[in-house]
Amino acid sequence: MNESGATAQQIEELIEEVGRKHPHSSNILLAYAPLLLEKNSIIATIDLPEIDTKSIDTARLHSGIPVMQQAPLLLRADPWKHMALTLLPAMQKGLPAMTEEIETLKRCLESGAIDLADYFCSDTGRHDQVLDAWKKGAGASLPVCCLLLSALERIVLEKRACGMSAFLREKTWEKGYCPVCGDLPGLSIIHEKVPDRWLHCTGCGHEWRFSRVLCPCCEAVAKEEGMSYFFVEGKDTEAAFICDGCKKYLITLNRVDNPGEKDVEILAVGMAHLDVIMQEKGYSPMKGCFWNSVR
Repeated sequence: MNESGATAQQIEELIEEVGRKHPHSSNILLAYAPLLLEKNSIIATIDLPEIDTKSIDTARLHSGIPVMQQAPLLLRADPWKHMALTLLPAMQKGLPAMTEEIETLKRCLESGAIDLADYFCSDTGRHDQVLDAWKKGAGASLPVCCLLLSALERIVLEKRACGMSAFLREKTWEKGYCPVCGDLPGLSIIHEKVPDRWLHCTGCGHEWRFSRVLCPCCEAVAKEEGMSYFFVEGKDTEAAFICDGCKKYLITLNRVDNPGEKDVEILAVGMAHLDVIMQEKGYSPMKGCFWNSVR
């Protein structure tokens, strides 16, 4: 679990530092920062019922079935509307060009024309139907809705993942996808003075150990020319793990020092140029997220 415990001031200082080192990523950082700060504030203060770990079958977990497929992690009773109305001003601050769309969404939420629980508590196969109904019936902007939904899901999943971190540390997990939500990783982390590779889930913030000789996506074993790392010249801390078998890449923070004091996703945003390079080479990210989808 990526429990950095960083304060808002530390996060803001890290954003400024990364922006100075990577000016090409400054626009994405400026758009991402307000949402990130508000998200972290909500996670720190919101009170959600924890998931009873007794409902999780350890044998099924060991066989590769994540928690989210065993127990509901997104509940109708969760305060979706309150969290959304708290997030929207941060979205507006980071994305001023979308002010009108954000204001429309705010009115829809306040009037009850949009019930966020309808989305989070429906089968994933119905998500597009729900979004289409919001667009047609309430005039909601789909890009704004999707950004808000992604942030809300991350808040709830991260809060509940934190509550299960001690339980999960005691269990065996050998898959390349997240044991909490089942998402593929958005980042790989190699900490300074710690020889293990850790995978970081951008869907819920959970981190877990995984073999360095397997591709997290297709689980192929590394061969002499089948997998490699792409490094930026002169910057050995910035890399992308590449698998030619599935044509996926995974941004890797190499030799990260003091990981408990860093927000690794901010560091990854600063490496958005690597995402561009990898995608131009014909690879796609293992997990699409805010910064690797913005061109």
